[in-house]
Amino acid sequence: MLAVVASASCGGKTDRTAETNAPSSGISLGGIDDDGGSGDSTAETDDDGDDGITEKLDVPNDPAPPTDQCYAADLLFVIDNSGSMCDAQVGLAEVVPDLVDAMFDSLPLGTDLHVGIVTTSFSHGGSHAESGCAATEGAMSLSDAFITDELVNQNGYQGRLFEYDGQRYFSARTHTESARDELKTWFSGAIVDVGCSGGAFDFPVAAAGYALSPGNAETNVGFLRDAGAALAIFVLTNETDHSPGSIASYRDMILDAKSECGGAECVLTAGLLAPNCVPEYDPPIWQFLNAFGAEPTWADVRDATLYEGVVAQTLAEGLVETCEAIGPVG
Repeated sequence: MLAVVASASCGGKTDRTAETNAPSSGISLGGIDDDGGSGDSTAETDDDGDDGITEKLDVPNDPAPPTDQCYAADLLFVIDNSGSMCDAQVGLAEVVPDLVDAMFDSLPLGTDLHVGIVTTSFSHGGSHAESGCAATEGAMSLSDAFITDELVNQNGYQGRLFEYDGQRYFSARTHTESARDELKTWFSGAIVDVGCSGGAFDFPVAAAGYALSPGNAETNVGFLRDAGAALAIFVLTNETDHSPGSIASYRDMILDAKSECGGAECVLTAGLLAPNCVPEYDPPIWQFLNAFGAEPTWADVRDATLYEGVVAQTLAEGLVETCEAIGPVG
């Protein structure tokens, strides 16, 4: 379904077999200590039409979910917030308007979009280096940085959705023209606001799993839909993954959350990744992105000229194809 946009390789092969200890079902903690809402802030206009916004014709402002097709799409962006990621975040934000336009123009009218962000951090601070697609620090250092038994009170950490402008995710329907520009503004701003002062160790695979786990249900409430909804997981990182659990354990977190939809057939993956290990040496991040069926679309995170192709074009096309493959609701 999805094609590789660009790839490159260098460096030696390193054995990166994932450990078999499975993580817990989620972080048994509440949300961050703020007044952030659930993110259920649908960007739509009043029904009286007096606000001057032009709607697409022949579609009700709040259509009921159709029973014979995918009615919704949830986009989870896992963004590396370590110290070297500022330029990549800006580059991703710059192609967001093209992604939003592509989704609004290609998905059926009335498709309900949710867009959310989590960071790759489970702890704050530290120092880290890689060699041959592996962390130079020992397993103890990685374990100490992967905190799941207590709250790390930072926005978007430990699989909690990143709050921006008072919203933990943005909700918009493709028949509402005003939502198009509002989503562009919120999404671009949120990506840059994530920043690059997070934890030194990157756990994108765990972040994706924990974002959909019961342990973060209170903080992330409302973001994920199951039956009749496509899920796109997009990873932005310039390093490999250090999540301590097995790939299967994190995959199962996601498939459990999409069980009514049909599991893996409802999930597509993509990313902007470091090409020194992907795909030849099959690092954990590559194993994870390939764990849902179709081969992921990806491009070199170092080359901003490739961002539009993998983000704005192929990701939107993949959402359309995934929606078409999803069975009726109910």
